[in-house]
Amino acid sequence: MSPFPLLLANRARLTQTTVHEAVHDWLSGHAGFETVRYEPSSIRREAVHADVDPGVMLQTDYDASTVRLEVQFEFPQNESHEYYRIQWVEPDRDASVGWHRDDHRNQLGECHLQLDSGGDVADVQAAGFVDSHPLNVLETRLNHLPVVLNCIDWTGDVPEFDGDIYGEEIECGDSLTLERPSR
Repeated sequence: MSPFPLLLANRARLTQTTVHEAVHDWLSGHAGFETVRYEPSSIRREAVHADVDPGVMLQTDYDASTVRLEVQFEFPQNESHEYYRIQWVEPDRDASVGWHRDDHRNQLGECHLQLDSGGDVADVQAAGFVDSHPLNVLETRLNHLPVVLNCIDWTGDVPEFDGDIYGEEIECGDSLTLERPSR
């Protein structure tokens, strides 16, 4: 994926509206993202959702026909970095996986990777914190997505991560080495 052409260097001046506009434009300009829209509406831009053609986006065959990407950034006044949720949603499996930077699961560090199934958290791991502009965070996470998807074990009643994705060795995928989380 190509980098976003305009770098907004001063993150302190970013707002939820400007970031969501940039995310909307970024997704609209990349193959595999279809029907990019603001949620809950174009007036109240609290998140950006896009229907995904997984074969095009991942550049490989993928066993899901209906996929949605949900991206949400927030800028809490009492935090030095933005919060975000970048979630790959598969409605047919009633499952999703994504990176969360928020005030939940602080024992895992500044960011975690969460796998949800049937409305419940199925598995969660610490994830490397990306200290960068929100669009760079989005691009980094989407570049990690093929490895993460390849590391989900769907064989049991509840899906789970097959190994420590951000650990020193990645047994479930070999196309990318992911950063070890800082503690």
